[in-house]
Amino acid sequence: MRLLIFVLFLTPTCLAHVHLDSLKVASLFDSLLRQPEQEATINKALENYRTKCKKGDEKLGRIYYCHFGKYLIQSAQLDSVLAISEKGLILAKNDPTGKWKVKFLNLQGSYYSLKRDYRRAIESFKRSLKICESTGDPIQAAYINNNIANLFFSLLDYKQAHTYSEKVYQTIKNYGDDPYYSSILAVHSVAEAKLGHLDSARNAVTPYYFADDVTISVNC
Repeated sequence: MRLLIFVLFLTPTCLAHVHLDSLKVASLFDSLLRQPEQEATINKALENYRTKCKKGDEKLGRIYYCHFGKYLIQSAQLDSVLAISEKGLILAKNDPTGKWKVKFLNLQGSYYSLKRDYRRAIESFKRSLKICESTGDPIQAAYINNNIANLFFSLLDYKQAHTYSEKVYQTIKNYGDDPYYSSILAVHSVAEAKLGHLDSARNAVTPYYFADDVTISVNC
């Protein structure tokens, strides 16, 4: 079994009009994925946002490029992802929260991951992680640590994978309703098993499966 769990994190903004624009742009790109036959109509609707971006609307530009980059990843159109993320990072320089920079660095990390350039992917995610840790965002940091752990699995570096998955586990074990809870427990369980910690591996998944007969496969 090969573990790879890549997540694009679109953290919310606090301004109502920015949030509304984000929802509209996200909806349009989602429609483009689900209804490619409507491409001309959807692109016409997106043109209004592209025009505003060209006129220097930084907030809207960050929103547009973030969702555009996510769309390119989801539709396997990878050639333009780095260029889009770089544009986004330029616009993110004036964001005092650092959240937008995190989004575009995560986008780069996902790009390199899909290209199987795992070292560069780890570098991008580590830059993103540093921001999350400095701004006190433990959940986002946990998600990014989980991505890094998965990348070390791909490099067959199980010791490093365990180091990062342990950080994730120590945070996320207190958030049982987290949408990625089960996936994170599974990653940590495999990391424990790979280092021969079978009892710890079993204990890691027990809270999720609520069973006493959990078996761990180390053939990953």
